[in-house]
Amino acid sequence: MSNTIMKELCMRNGDIAPLLIIADNYEKLGQYKMCESYLRMAINRLPDRVYPYYKLAKLYSDPNFKDINKLKKTLYDIQKIQIKVFSPATKQMFQELETLK
Repeated sequence: MSNTIMKELCMRNGDIAPLLIIADNYEKLGQYKMCESYLRMAINRLPDRVYPYYKLAKLYSDPNFKDINKLKKTLYDIQKIQIKVFSPATKQMFQELETLK
């Protein structure tokens, strides 16, 4: 039900939040390919945001969906992002991503 509402919202709005909610829902359902797909949509919609890349890297490091090559590519892509405001949350994400290398 939640995904139906979020998908409708995605069509009316340019925000990535509904895409991230859908991705989280699919991850909780164990539908990792669908989760990956929605995270990629979020990245394509706003490629300068760190959070979708962070979620994607975490997905690729998950034992149920582990993909070392995609993880390395995602970590590389994250490094190219020009961060405008370095917040404590951003710092925490980067610290956590360091442990995935």
